[in-house]
Amino acid sequence: MTFTVHMNSWLRAISKEQVNYVSPRTEDMKECKICWTARFHPQSLLKGERVHEIQAIEGGCQYVTYETFDKPLAYIVKLLFTSPLQNGFDNWCIDLKNYCEAHKST
Repeated sequence: MTFTVHMNSWLRAISKEQVNYVSPRTEDMKECKICWTARFHPQSLLKGERVHEIQAIEGGCQYVTYETFDKPLAYIVKLLFTSPLQNGFDNWCIDLKNYCEAHKST
């Protein structure tokens, strides 16, 4: 997958991601998990993984998402981009919620 990441008004980046886990499809689909890893180069300097988990709960669902960074450049990413990354993740969640609610079964 390839994403265009809008870190702020002046910084955009192309992020290539590799899906490394999708939970098996089950009949009841009470849980779903997908993970992907950012393909940074060189990988010895920065590693990132994004996890999405959706679980059916009484009256709806629970969505948990997080991203981890590792390797030496992770500290720089955290220092410079914590706020823009969090804003992007918040927008991702809002958009996913809106999409799911618009396409839910009745």
